[in-house]
Amino acid sequence: MSSVYVVPVKGGAPVALAPGTATYANGGPAFSPDGATVYFVSNRTGVYDVFKVPAAGGDATEVTTGSGILGKPTISPDGGTLA
Repeated sequence: MSSVYVVPVKGGAPVALAPGTATYANGGPAFSPDGATVYFVSNRTGVYDVFKVPAAGGDATEVTTGSGILGKPTISPDGGTLA
C-alpha cells in the first residue's frame, strides 16, 4: 500500500490525493506545469495506469487504459503531452 499526499511548504495538514489501500498502490507523482494537477501511477484497475487528481484534492481520473506503465509520468512543459 502506498499513497500520494501534498504537504503545504509552510506547514499544515497533508492532503491525501490518492490514498492507497490493501488492494492497490499509488506512486510516482508529478505536478502539471501549472501546478493545478498531480499525475500519478496506480494499479487500482488491475494494471498500472496513469491517473490525475486536482492538486487541491478531489476525485482521481484515469488518463491511460491498459498501459502497464511502471515509473513516474512526465508531462510536457505545455501540458499537452504525457510520457
